[in-house]
Amino acid sequence: AMEVKEPSEFIEHLLRIWSEIGMGEAECCKRLNELRHGVEEEFQKTIAPTKERRDNLERELRSLQAGTDRVAKELGVEDPDLLNDLDEGHLLGQIKEVMEFKETLEEKKKDREEKIVAYLGHIKSLADLLAEDIGQRFMSIGGAYTEARIEELRGEADRLEEEKQLRVSAVANLVAEIGLFWTTMAIPESERKCAFSDVILSDKPGAIGLERKSIQALEDAKMELLTEKERRESIRNEKMAEIERIWERLKTHEEDREKFITGPGSSLTIEGLKQVDEKLARLREVQKERREALIVGLRERITEVWDAMRVSPKEKAEMFPGFYNDDFTEALLEDHEQFLAAAQGRLETLKPIFNLVDHREKQKREIADWDVRKREWESDPDRYKHRNFHKMCKEDERFARMRKVLVPKTEKKIREAVGQYEREFDTEFRVHGERYLAILERELEQEKIRVLEMERRKREEKETKKNNRKKRLTKKYQTYTPQRTTKTKSRTKGTPASARPRSRVRSSTTRRAPKTVAVGKRSKAIREVEIEDTENAGDVANPSVSTAIKGPSTARQLMDELVEGKDEEQTSKVSELQTAAESHVKKGEHQEAIKLFSKALEVAESMDLANASPGKSIRVKLHSQRSNAWAQLGEGQKAIEDSSAAIKLAQ
Repeated sequence: AMEVKEPSEFIEHLLRIWSEIGMGEAECCKRLNELRHGVEEEFQKTIAPTKERRDNLERELRSLQAGTDRVAKELGVEDPDLLNDLDEGHLLGQIKEVMEFKETLEEKKKDREEKIVAYLGHIKSLADLLAEDIGQRFMSIGGAYTEARIEELRGEADRLEEEKQLRVSAVANLVAEIGLFWTTMAIPESERKCAFSDVILSDKPGAIGLERKSIQALEDAKMELLTEKERRESIRNEKMAEIERIWERLKTHEEDREKFITGPGSSLTIEGLKQVDEKLARLREVQKERREALIVGLRERITEVWDAMRVSPKEKAEMFPGFYNDDFTEALLEDHEQFLAAAQGRLETLKPIFNLVDHREKQKREIADWDVRKREWESDPDRYKHRNFHKMCKEDERFARMRKVLVPKTEKKIREAVGQYEREFDTEFRVHGERYLAILERELEQEKIRVLEMERRKREEKETKKNNRKKRLTKKYQTYTPQRTTKTKSRTKGTPASARPRSRVRSSTTRRAPKTVAVGKRSKAIREVEIEDTENAGDVANPSVSTAIKGPSTARQLMDELVEGKDEEQTSKVSELQTAAESHVKKGEHQEAIKLFSKALEVAESMDLANASPGKSIRVKLHSQRSNAWAQLGEGQKAIEDSSAAIKLAQ
């Protein structure tokens, strides 16, 4: 670029030259004024056109900017600020830049315009095909070439395309269904009146309109055919139901039924319905001829249901008076069928209850049979020698449990089921004309009376046995006199010592009485037996006395009888203490349970005479229970001691 010098430099240079020439100061001033005046005139001549050009460039730039803004607005694009500087060079650069930007926008506008025109054409064609009113917005470009406008047109085109596919599918389905109806009902072509029958009846390509009115016409045609089909199905099903009822009455073979059902019975054509009418007419004639036999057969089945429900004769007459009617009409036949169906339904509802009733009656029969066998068994004096003695004992335990546990459990289930049934159906559950709950209550009272009577009989027998023992003891003490004798051994010549019988002679020394169960009568009886043992020791040396003894009872046997007849009060006390201790164990109160187990053991030990009474088994159980309680408290040593005691007693 050319270097531009300041005016003062030119003036200094000029003055230096004038000075060298020798020009005077006045002349120099004059010439400087003339030069300054000429420069000003030349400047004025140059600045005016330059300013005018600048103004023209500014106007051109503004015009280009306005056009660019308009195109950018149509495209939705914001142009950059290009009017930062108004210098000539800068203006020319901005004009060039704006022109290039405008050309870019014009190309983009042209491209978008092509897309918009294409979408508008597609939308218009779809709208015409579907007869849809799309509005003025989708009829023209509308002066907007933005991306949002293109997306809007694209969305509308997609919506219409989707609607088209839906309508095409709907039309295809409707056409297929209408054709199926025509085929199923065998409608002749002359009667197939439909707005689109020419297309449906042939395979030739044809256009079924996708307008809403066209689809509605197809739907109307389908509904009309569907109504006709339902009417025919109703007629056919009603007649087929009657045919099947008659088949059931006449016991028709399954093969014949299946053949007709899969043939005319499944057709909806006029010919098929006609065949169904003819079949029904023939079956009605056959049924009329065999009506009496059918009613008799139904009565037999009703009787079977009544027997299963345990209905009394009076209830039968009240339930179904027509059962005894001899006028065999069609109405009577239907009444029998309806009553049989209702009775079978009620029997099915009551079946669980009747199963419980049958189970209870079976248990009662088994208990009654066992009572008879048990009386025969107890009447046998040699029953303890039989091989099946233990088996009979187990059977007795099983039936005792059945009587005390299983039968009441079954009765509880029956009461719950019957109560639920009576609340649900608001009617009584009756067996043989009587409410079953009343039967249960009556039998329960009878069982209580039987148990009380049996307990009374046992008490009387026990009292009688006890009195007889007292009488025998009194008689023996009044008849014999005890004699002391020395201990002797009975030896049999030629017999090994291991096989020789032991002598009944006891030592003259009085043996210690075993631990007594209680004070009073029992201790006294044991002392009497002890004395008798001593007295009997002298009976061996006195043949006259020993031969006078009658019967198998000895003093030791009498003592065992007394031990076996232990005090009921003590046994009851042990049971009460044991029950209370078990209750504390369930609550987790093991310390209290141990105290009660200890008290029960004290009572049980007083009952355990010479380890020969049931008190021994009671002690085993009490030791075992107390051992478990000690273990729960963490007292391992005490638990082991109780366990060892229980094992020792059990051995």
